[in-house]
Amino acid sequence: MRLEVRQGAFGHRRELARALLERGRDGDVKEALEHAKLEAMVRRDVDTLEVLRWAKARCADVRCAR
Repeated sequence: MRLEVRQGAFGHRRELARALLERGRDGDVKEALEHAKLEAMVRRDVDTLEVLRWAKARCADVRCAR
């Protein structure tokens, strides 16, 4: 999925962010937040905003949300 994100495939940032959050590793949270933020800039649907909210909440837990 990271390859699709690098190639600019639409929607894959959200799915990568979701996968990283579901995996649950603290080290993945900052990357998930970055992907969710970028996706929310181009796609403001409820699913994307929910992943962004989730990433921000997880970042608050591991102190990376800035």
